[in-house]
Amino acid sequence: MTEPTAEQAYRVAQDLRGDNESFAVQLARDTEERFFFRFMSLHELLPAALSKGTVTGGTTDLDAFVTLLAEKVSAPANDILIKAYNCYLRYSELLNCVVKKWQKGKLNKTYVQLEVDQIKAIVDFEVQHNKKKKGWMFETEGLRGLTDDFFLVNQFLSFFRGERFKELALRWGRFLLTPSETIDLNKATTLKEKNQKLLDIVGPRLRPVFSYFMALCHVLQQGDNYLSARDAFWLGLIDEVVGVKDLPTYRLFVEQANAVKKKEKDAKSKAASAAKAKAATGESANSTAET
Repeated sequence: MTEPTAEQAYRVAQDLRGDNESFAVQLARDTEERFFFRFMSLHELLPAALSKGTVTGGTTDLDAFVTLLAEKVSAPANDILIKAYNCYLRYSELLNCVVKKWQKGKLNKTYVQLEVDQIKAIVDFEVQHNKKKKGWMFETEGLRGLTDDFFLVNQFLSFFRGERFKELALRWGRFLLTPSETIDLNKATTLKEKNQKLLDIVGPRLRPVFSYFMALCHVLQQGDNYLSARDAFWLGLIDEVVGVKDLPTYRLFVEQANAVKKKEKDAKSKAASAAKAKAATGESANSTAET
């Protein structure tokens, strides 16, 4: 068997990397609903977590959320959470560099011009982050990093601009509103206006969570990850853990919501029946009096 050439080895590496990217995207699509629900189920606990300090050292809702997750999972899963957080920071910095580059120069740039700006921004980013790395060159790993970052930026932007992020924000966004924000939202006269108002409020709050979620999906494609069933639950990989009843599952949430809805419906029906009976009694009394 002949030794593979450098070109063949490069192609194999690119194919494997492409497969990992595809798997990460598919994992995100399969688990995003669960992960967002985990965030919503812990949202009321975020202020308390921030007051005690976070495992990431940050002071945002995302930092508090990662801290709460870290308290609920095993050490191996904790390592994954922290690694994903570091990737999230890098991705955020990369995206900011690209956006700043896009905003410079003339307006109404063509798609190709935006791509050129994107590549230039990534080149600057890679040089800045690897200038202290001995032997680093674009000829070796630098070009590979540039390619990965280019497609990574496109991937993130497609998620943020896509309908799926909008759907998730509209579905879960109300759970993030303060009482005053809820009152303000209810002033909207049309559904379109209300949805846009909700997106304007919660979109900036959910984007960091979604970015972190994407970073987590990429990290889970790197190497072997040994997770318990409870770890998998809190990372949004599975719906429930058989035999465990103390976890905030989506099924229980729906069942409780349906129970509340049924109770309200029964109460309204009972009140309507009572009012109808009272009206009938009043009519009977009037008829007797007339007689």
